[in-house]
Amino acid sequence: MAARVMVTGAAGRIGRAVLALLAERGIEVNALVLDDPGDLAARLVVTGDAADAKTVRAALEGADAVIHLAAIPTPARNTAFEVFAGNSLSTFTVLEEAGRAGIRHAAVASSWGSRACPGRTSRIRIRRTHRSTRRWPPRWPIPTASPNRSTS
Repeated sequence: MAARVMVTGAAGRIGRAVLALLAERGIEVNALVLDDPGDLAARLVVTGDAADAKTVRAALEGADAVIHLAAIPTPARNTAFEVFAGNSLSTFTVLEEAGRAGIRHAAVASSWGSRACPGRTSRIRIRRTHRSTRRWPPRWPIPTASPNRSTS
């Protein structure tokens, strides 16, 4: 069981419920939020954007697991591009920095907004699947080609 979990979006509806559950189980929390409401049940509260690597690294201090909940839920106040780009970058950043920190356990949540494509009236059909038995995250760091390094 994790000793300390970093929760992004900890001030949101789901985030607060997760904080309560973790507290009930005696698990310490590092919270990453855009704005600190001042009443979070967390050992550490880091204010900033989940897409910013430096902010995420600060929030990961001492954590051995991640629950990534931070997201723009729908394009109601932002363009579809801003929602997709922001959510994709924050998810990548959180998982990348967690992997670099040696964290081997992560949970990522989506929102009800993922069920509909912006500009479309039809809904995407989401099929429930069985729980994966694959290890996540994959081997870290993920090997990448670099302009300074040969891939051969």
